[in-house]
Amino acid sequence: METATKRRRSRTRMTTWLAVALAMTPLAVVLGPEGQWLSNLLLLSWKLLLLSAAAFLGYWLDRTLFPYGRPDDWLDEPRVFSACQVRRAIVVGCCLLGMGAAL
Repeated sequence: METATKRRRSRTRMTTWLAVALAMTPLAVVLGPEGQWLSNLLLLSWKLLLLSAAAFLGYWLDRTLFPYGRPDDWLDEPRVFSACQVRRAIVVGCCLLGMGAAL
């Protein structure tokens, strides 16, 4: 059974990546296509925005698809724990690659 603290903490995971993605959005809008050096900075901020959002979405996609396969639920069984970690890394990595390919 989950405690209230654990539930609250699980809802706020990966919020750093969401904050980075949200912080990059106004930067991309403000810079706009005003100059050549600004366009490079705009492109960089846009790519960081999309990849940060992909990392956030990949993590939550894994948690949604496998609600009972969280790695921290399997700490007492090392093989299952490792398999859950690898699965999560693959899901997040595929989201990152998919977003990166869309760039």
